[in-house]
Amino acid sequence: MPLSVVDLYRDVLPQTNCGDCGYPTCMAFAGITGPLESPDRKLYET
Repeated sequence: MPLSVVDLYRDVLPQTNCGDCGYPTCMAFAGITGPLESPDRKLYET
């Protein structure tokens, strides 16, 4: 089952809103990334 945008934000992203990805918030980045097929995939690591 793919990760939803909220799951991606809550479980994968650092939730620091640092802007290193080019988006102002982690939720904005999760929103453009969309659902992931693999829950083990890490998109962004601090």
